This record gives sequence, structure tokens and C-alpha cells, in this order.
Amino acid sequence: MGDEFRQRLEVLKRHCLELEAKLKLLSKQLKEIQEHRHCAEERLEALVRLRGIIQKAADMTQSQIKSRISALVTKALSIVFPDPYQFEVDFVSRRGKVECDLWFVRDGERIAPVEASGGGPVDVASFALRLAFWTLVRARPVLILDETFRFVSADLQPKCSEMLKTLSQKLGIQILIVSHSSHIADFADKVFVVQKVRGVSKVTQK
Repeated sequence: MGDEFRQRLEVLKRHCLELEAKLKLLSKQLKEIQEHRHCAEERLEALVRLRGIIQKAADMTQSQIKSRISALVTKALSIVFPDPYQFEVDFVSRRGKVECDLWFVRDGERIAPVEASGGGPVDVASFALRLAFWTLVRARPVLILDETFRFVSADLQPKCSEMLKTLSQKLGIQILIVSHSSHIADFADKVFVVQKVRGVSKVTQK
């Protein structure tokens, strides 16, 4: 009886030691998991803060771009037209992407450019948008255009020339434009006339 008791006692001791070892292992694993979780939570918190900073920077950049584009296009329209539209830009998120909406505004009412009366304002806005894009990328200071203001009425063509002169001086960009309208050249620094003589193109400076 005594030997059997001692054997059972030894078995219980071994079992207790095994359980103690498992408990220590589980405690160690739990501690490691808690440490990993704490590190993961810290990284997540840092990422959330970083995302907020990036979003704030993006919002500021969009706001600056929006102001620059709106001001430049509105300026161009105001030089050419007696009762001009204002121009507004909106950055909106659609389908996980940021898109840019363009608007003509008059008396507080927004109008899509394609719905504006006549193509003249669209021509001027389109040109000014190209200039605005140039101010963002700052490529070489030369812009080449071909019949850009063909939908602007004849009586406003001289105002287009004035607008070209004003914005080119303001932005420090040289604008080369091909046009059949002589009024587009009213404010030009240099004018070259191309004529075909006996099948040969002849270029003269006015």
C-alpha cells in the first residue's frame, strides 16, 4: 500500500511539474502576445496620425490648387467678357478616386461649362486652364496655340489679345499663337504673316 501511494504521489508531482511548465510557457506566450499587441496598437495609432497628416497636407494642396486655378480662369474671363462668369473648382471623391468638377458661376448659380451659352467662355476658360496647369508643373515657359479662340465673337477678339498679353506678362510665359483673326495680334509683341505665293509659303514680320 505504501509503495502504491508513493508511486501515485510521484505521478502527481510529475503532473504538477508538467502543468507548472505549461503554465510558465503559456504565461510567456501571453506576455509576448500582449507585447506584440501593444506594438501593433502603437503602429496603428502612428499610421492613423500619419494618415491624418497626409490628408491634411492633401487638403491644403487641393485648396491651394483650387484657389490658383479659380483665380486665373476668372481673371481671363473678366478681361474678355463684359459680364463674365466666375470660375470655380471642386475636388470631390467618387468611387474611391478624387475628381475635379469645373463650374461657371453667375449670380450664385453654378452652371456646367458645356451648358453655358456660346462657346466663347469655354474657349477662354480652356486656354486659362492650360495656363493654370503650366503654373503647376512649370515646364518650359513657352505655350503654342492654334486657333484657340475661334468661338469667341469677332468684337471680343481684341479683348482676347489683351488677355493674352496680360497673363503672359504676369506669369512670365511666351505665347505663340496661330490665328486667322488679325485682332488676336492687336497686343502682340511680334506678328508674323504667312502667305502662300506661287505655291510657296512666305513669312514676313509686320
